[in-house]
Amino acid sequence: MDVINRIKSGDHTVKDDVVAVAHHLMDEEAEGIILGCTELSLVVSQGDLCVPIFDPLSILAARVVEWAEEKEEA
Repeated sequence: MDVINRIKSGDHTVKDDVVAVAHHLMDEEAEGIILGCTELSLVVSQGDLCVPIFDPLSILAARVVEWAEEKEEA
C-alpha cells in the first residue's frame, strides 16, 4: 500500500519495489502478474518482467473502445 500511496503522490521512483514484489510472486510460481491497482501501470510495463502483465486500466480502456464501436454499429 505504501508504494501505491507514493505513486499517487507523484513518486514514480518505486518501480524497483514493484518489480521486486513481482519477482517474489514469480519465485512462488506466478505465471503472470495482475497490476491490481491502476496506479501500478504508471511505473511497470510488460518489458520489465518475463511473465505476462495484466493491466486493468488497459483492459478497461480496450473494452470501452470495443463497447463504443459496438454501439456505433448498432
